[in-house]
Amino acid sequence: PRAPFGGSSYMDREDSLVAASTSANVNITNTGDGRRQGRYYIREQQELASSACEPLLTRATTGQGGGGRVVISAAAAGQATAAPCCVDDDDIQEESRPKSSVYLQAPKRQEMEEEDERTLQHIETYIEKCICIGIICLKWFLLRQRIRKIVEHKYFDQGILVLIIISSGTLALEDKHLSERPTLMRTLDVLDTIFTIIFSLEMIFKWMAFGMRRYFGNIWSWLDFVIVMVGLINLMASIFGTGKIQALKTMRTLRAMRGLRPLRALQRFQGMRVVVNALIQAIPSIFNVLLVCLIFWLIFSIMGVQMFGGKFWRCISPETGEMVSYEQAANKFECLERNLTWSNPQINFDNVLNAYLALFQVATFKGWISIMDSAADSRMRDEQPVREANIYMYFYFVFFVIFGSFFTLNLFIGVIIDNFNEQKKKTGGSLEIFMTDDQKKYYHAMKKMRTKRPTKAMTRPKFKFQAYMFDLTTNKKFDLAIMLIIGLNMFV
Repeated sequence: PRAPFGGSSYMDREDSLVAASTSANVNITNTGDGRRQGRYYIREQQELASSACEPLLTRATTGQGGGGRVVISAAAAGQATAAPCCVDDDDIQEESRPKSSVYLQAPKRQEMEEEDERTLQHIETYIEKCICIGIICLKWFLLRQRIRKIVEHKYFDQGILVLIIISSGTLALEDKHLSERPTLMRTLDVLDTIFTIIFSLEMIFKWMAFGMRRYFGNIWSWLDFVIVMVGLINLMASIFGTGKIQALKTMRTLRAMRGLRPLRALQRFQGMRVVVNALIQAIPSIFNVLLVCLIFWLIFSIMGVQMFGGKFWRCISPETGEMVSYEQAANKFECLERNLTWSNPQINFDNVLNAYLALFQVATFKGWISIMDSAADSRMRDEQPVREANIYMYFYFVFFVIFGSFFTLNLFIGVIIDNFNEQKKKTGGSLEIFMTDDQKKYYHAMKKMRTKRPTKAMTRPKFKFQAYMFDLTTNKKFDLAIMLIIGLNMFV
């Protein structure tokens, strides 16, 4: 939630004004550029329901002075006749906050400058709920401020990142032989417990520093929350799992989810966050590319079924497990008469689904040579294959590799790179975010021109022979003739 005059949440900055009772005389010191000091009296316009506790959570700005802080002195806090109270700004909905203006009156106000008078008019009060809890309010506020300074310290995130890397390394040490090394197993269990407690304290500190609303407003914080909760559940299961609590015994299966712990390192690096966001944002476009890919593959699958359906069968010797020659068994009937095996390989084109599987294997370039050889050796149905009897079928696989593999793969890569560049512009604060399409074209044209260097034009020689050779070599037909000669040279 934001203050009406452009300020941030009162826990977001140190320029917050702690609430005090309406009957209290509070010393407020403006430490901005104006260096104004004086005793002000807080008076509210809206009548409060409770007469015992009438606190206000006020937000102040220094107006044109800017950059200053409005604070309450410790002496003034002790002079309050009514107990101070605190209102958690994270729990207040902006739409439901009733407003009332507050005017600051001071001795000799008529002598104040117009600038200070405009400053006073910007102060507003938000009243939602108030719990009268005495001096604990101020202590709680100061505690949150101290914790926030710790959480926002540059070494805090670096230390947590080091612990994440170490904990990920300990998870990598676990294998199937871990039970045979009890010392290592106990050490890893103790380290896992320590890491779980540290990460839990980190989460609690961030709750106290930023508030629940701001913490869970970030999707990366949700990832941290899930991983930490999985660690806590595993810790509880390891403690109570040997008992009679069947639910905790079942939860021990969540132990495998500890492998998600390295993902916590993603939010610590801007580049990783950009990559993950690009992949997530690219999912709808990837589905569109996948649909195009399936249509391409459907065309090749139907063609493959028509050309190779039922033609991959072959005669196999049961003794050696290898295909016999065409002279030994020319077809299915001769194969069965000689007590040989007439079998069909697993990868075939007998139907569209099998053709999809075969094309997928070809697209991944894993064992695709054997599939292509089977297609090139195929003849008619129930006939023994012959080496390269259908040699022109090689072109079928060449075209599929070009259009079904390279083409679709480039589409996938292009979609991901495009989303990556968009996310990089958004997170990197690029000027292109605020440009129109025409401005972007002009901007990119200027960037290209910056890399260009002017070249000196070649003048036509005055000597006749040199002039003739200059005209000959600069003619476009000369370049075409040279390219034709190079092409013919490749076939010689």
